[in-house]
Amino acid sequence: MAKKDNENRKVLEVKFEGAKWEKAQDDAFKKNVANVTIDGFRKGKCPKDVFLKKYGKESLYMDAAESLGGDAYDEIAKNLEISVYDIALALDATKQPVSIFEPIYNDGGDTIYLYDQISIPEQDLDINLAVDEAIDNLEERERYIVEERYVTGKTQMELADELGISQAQVSRLEKSAINTLKKVLR
Repeated sequence: MAKKDNENRKVLEVKFEGAKWEKAQDDAFKKNVANVTIDGFRKGKCPKDVFLKKYGKESLYMDAAESLGGDAYDEIAKNLEISVYDIALALDATKQPVSIFEPIYNDGGDTIYLYDQISIPEQDLDINLAVDEAIDNLEERERYIVEERYVTGKTQMELADELGISQAQVSRLEKSAINTLKKVLR
Protein backbone atom coordinates (compact mmCIF):
# COMPACT_ATOMS: atom_id res chain seq x y z
CA MET A 1 0.00 0.00 0.00
CA ALA A 2 1.44 3.40 -1.00
CA LYS A 3 0.92 6.54 1.06
CA LYS A 4 2.59 9.92 1.53
CA ASP A 5 4.48 10.78 4.70
CA ASN A 6 4.91 14.17 6.42
CA GLU A 7 7.77 15.14 4.10
CA ASN A 8 5.67 14.48 0.97
CA ARG A 9 7.58 11.27 0.20
CA LYS A 10 5.82 8.16 -0.97
CA VAL A 11 6.13 5.28 1.43
CA LEU A 12 5.41 1.73 0.40
CA GLU A 13 4.25 -0.75 2.96
CA VAL A 14 4.44 -4.37 1.87
CA LYS A 15 3.11 -7.25 3.97
CA PHE A 16 4.00 -10.88 3.43
CA GLU A 17 2.38 -13.93 4.99
CA GLY A 18 4.52 -15.22 7.88
CA ALA A 19 5.25 -18.73 6.56
CA LYS A 20 6.05 -17.42 3.06
CA TRP A 21 8.32 -14.75 4.52
CA GLU A 22 10.21 -17.30 6.66
CA LYS A 23 10.66 -19.61 3.65
CA ALA A 24 11.84 -16.68 1.50
CA GLN A 25 14.42 -15.75 4.16
CA ASP A 26 15.62 -19.37 4.37
CA ASP A 27 15.98 -19.45 0.57
CA ALA A 28 17.84 -16.12 0.66
CA PHE A 29 20.16 -17.50 3.35
CA LYS A 30 20.94 -20.60 1.24
CA LYS A 31 21.67 -18.39 -1.77
CA ASN A 32 23.90 -15.97 0.16
CA VAL A 33 25.77 -18.47 2.34
CA ALA A 34 26.92 -20.34 -0.77
CA ASN A 35 29.00 -17.29 -1.73
CA VAL A 36 30.68 -16.45 1.57
CA THR A 37 33.47 -17.89 3.62
CA ILE A 38 33.50 -17.27 7.32
CA ASP A 39 36.60 -18.16 9.35
CA GLY A 40 36.25 -21.60 10.85
CA PHE A 41 33.77 -22.86 8.24
CA ARG A 42 34.09 -24.21 4.70
CA LYS A 43 32.59 -22.07 1.97
CA GLY A 44 28.81 -22.38 2.05
CA LYS A 45 28.80 -24.43 5.27
CA CYS A 46 28.24 -21.69 7.85
CA PRO A 47 25.26 -22.10 10.23
CA LYS A 48 22.50 -19.52 9.85
CA ASP A 49 22.99 -18.01 13.34
CA VAL A 50 26.71 -17.39 12.67
CA PHE A 51 25.89 -15.87 9.26
CA LEU A 52 23.26 -13.58 10.81
CA LYS A 53 25.64 -12.53 13.59
CA LYS A 54 28.23 -11.45 11.01
CA TYR A 55 25.98 -9.93 8.32
CA GLY A 56 22.72 -9.20 10.17
CA LYS A 57 19.22 -10.34 9.33
CA GLU A 58 18.75 -7.31 7.08
CA SER A 59 21.24 -8.85 4.64
CA LEU A 60 18.56 -11.43 3.75
CA TYR A 61 15.59 -9.07 3.53
CA MET A 62 16.17 -7.74 0.02
CA ASP A 63 16.68 -11.17 -1.56
CA ALA A 64 13.65 -12.53 0.33
CA ALA A 65 11.48 -9.59 -0.74
CA GLU A 66 12.65 -9.89 -4.34
CA SER A 67 11.76 -13.58 -4.44
CA LEU A 68 8.26 -12.88 -3.09
CA GLY A 69 7.62 -9.65 -4.91
CA GLY A 70 8.87 -10.44 -8.40
CA ASP A 71 5.42 -10.17 -10.01
CA ALA A 72 4.44 -7.34 -7.71
CA TYR A 73 7.01 -4.90 -9.17
CA ASP A 74 4.54 -3.69 -11.80
CA GLU A 75 1.89 -3.05 -9.19
CA ILE A 76 4.35 -1.34 -6.86
CA ALA A 77 5.62 0.86 -9.72
CA LYS A 78 2.06 1.81 -10.61
CA ASN A 79 1.17 2.69 -6.99
CA LEU A 80 4.31 4.77 -6.54
CA GLU A 81 4.07 6.26 -10.04
CA ILE A 82 7.65 5.31 -10.85
CA SER A 83 9.25 2.87 -13.28
CA VAL A 84 10.12 -0.73 -12.51
CA TYR A 85 13.70 0.26 -13.38
CA ASP A 86 13.67 2.82 -10.51
CA ILE A 87 12.46 0.10 -8.15
CA ALA A 88 15.32 -2.16 -9.24
CA LEU A 89 17.83 0.68 -8.70
CA ALA A 90 16.42 1.36 -5.23
CA LEU A 91 16.63 -2.32 -4.30
CA ASP A 92 20.21 -2.56 -5.55
CA ALA A 93 21.14 0.54 -3.57
CA THR A 94 20.02 -1.12 -0.34
CA LYS A 95 22.24 -4.17 -0.74
CA GLN A 96 25.18 -4.35 1.60
CA PRO A 97 28.49 -3.65 -0.16
CA VAL A 98 31.19 -6.31 -0.12
CA SER A 99 34.70 -5.45 0.97
CA ILE A 100 37.53 -6.39 -1.39
CA PHE A 101 39.20 -7.78 1.74
CA GLU A 102 36.30 -10.19 2.33
CA PRO A 103 37.57 -13.78 2.59
CA ILE A 104 36.16 -15.86 -0.26
CA TYR A 105 37.97 -19.14 0.41
CA ASN A 106 39.69 -20.70 3.38
CA ASP A 107 40.77 -24.32 3.54
CA GLY A 108 42.35 -24.04 6.95
CA GLY A 109 45.58 -22.68 5.49
CA ASP A 110 45.95 -19.52 3.50
CA THR A 111 42.83 -17.41 3.14
CA ILE A 112 41.98 -16.09 -0.33
CA TYR A 113 40.38 -12.67 -0.38
CA LEU A 114 38.32 -11.04 -3.13
CA TYR A 115 41.25 -8.63 -3.62
CA ASP A 116 43.47 -11.56 -4.62
CA GLN A 117 41.09 -12.41 -7.46
CA ILE A 118 40.86 -8.90 -8.94
CA SER A 119 44.35 -7.54 -8.41
CA ILE A 120 47.26 -7.55 -10.82
CA PRO A 121 49.43 -10.60 -10.11
CA GLU A 122 52.59 -9.58 -8.26
CA GLN A 123 54.82 -11.00 -10.99
CA ASP A 124 53.15 -8.85 -13.66
CA LEU A 125 53.40 -5.82 -11.39
CA ASP A 126 57.13 -6.44 -10.88
CA ILE A 127 57.67 -6.74 -14.64
CA ASN A 128 55.69 -3.56 -15.33
CA LEU A 129 57.68 -1.64 -12.73
CA ALA A 130 60.98 -2.94 -14.08
CA VAL A 131 60.07 -1.99 -17.67
CA ASP A 132 58.89 1.47 -16.59
CA GLU A 133 62.11 2.05 -14.68
CA ALA A 134 64.25 0.80 -17.58
CA ILE A 135 62.44 3.10 -20.03
CA ASP A 136 62.86 6.05 -17.65
CA ASN A 137 66.63 5.43 -17.66
CA LEU A 138 66.90 5.73 -21.46
CA GLU A 139 68.23 8.91 -23.05
CA GLU A 140 65.40 11.38 -23.68
CA ARG A 141 65.46 10.96 -27.47
CA GLU A 142 65.59 7.14 -27.25
CA ARG A 143 62.72 7.11 -24.71
CA TYR A 144 60.65 9.34 -26.99
CA ILE A 145 61.26 7.08 -30.00
CA VAL A 146 60.41 3.88 -28.07
CA GLU A 147 57.22 5.39 -26.63
CA GLU A 148 56.08 6.79 -29.98
CA ARG A 149 56.87 3.56 -31.86
CA TYR A 150 55.44 1.04 -29.37
CA VAL A 151 52.76 3.00 -27.51
CA THR A 152 51.52 5.51 -30.06
CA GLY A 153 52.27 3.31 -33.08
CA LYS A 154 54.12 5.85 -35.23
CA THR A 155 56.34 4.65 -38.07
CA GLN A 156 60.05 5.35 -38.29
CA MET A 157 59.37 7.70 -41.24
CA GLU A 158 56.84 9.70 -39.22
CA LEU A 159 59.33 10.05 -36.37
CA ALA A 160 62.12 10.98 -38.78
CA ASP A 161 60.02 13.82 -40.20
CA GLU A 162 58.97 14.93 -36.73
CA LEU A 163 62.52 14.92 -35.32
CA GLY A 164 64.18 16.30 -38.49
CA ILE A 165 66.50 13.30 -38.87
CA SER A 166 66.74 10.43 -41.35
CA GLN A 167 64.78 7.20 -41.05
CA ALA A 168 68.11 5.34 -40.71
CA GLN A 169 69.02 7.47 -37.68
CA VAL A 170 65.62 6.70 -36.09
CA SER A 171 66.24 2.99 -36.75
CA ARG A 172 69.70 3.15 -35.10
CA LEU A 173 68.35 5.06 -32.07
CA GLU A 174 65.47 2.58 -31.72
CA LYS A 175 67.84 -0.40 -31.96
CA SER A 176 70.15 1.15 -29.37
CA ALA A 177 67.23 1.76 -27.00
CA ILE A 178 65.96 -1.83 -27.41
CA ASN A 179 69.43 -3.24 -26.73
CA THR A 180 69.73 -1.07 -23.60
CA LEU A 181 66.33 -2.30 -22.39
CA LYS A 182 67.33 -5.94 -23.00
CA LYS A 183 70.53 -5.51 -20.94
CA VAL A 184 68.74 -3.79 -18.07
CA LEU A 185 65.86 -6.28 -17.96
CA ARG A 186 67.94 -9.49 -18.05
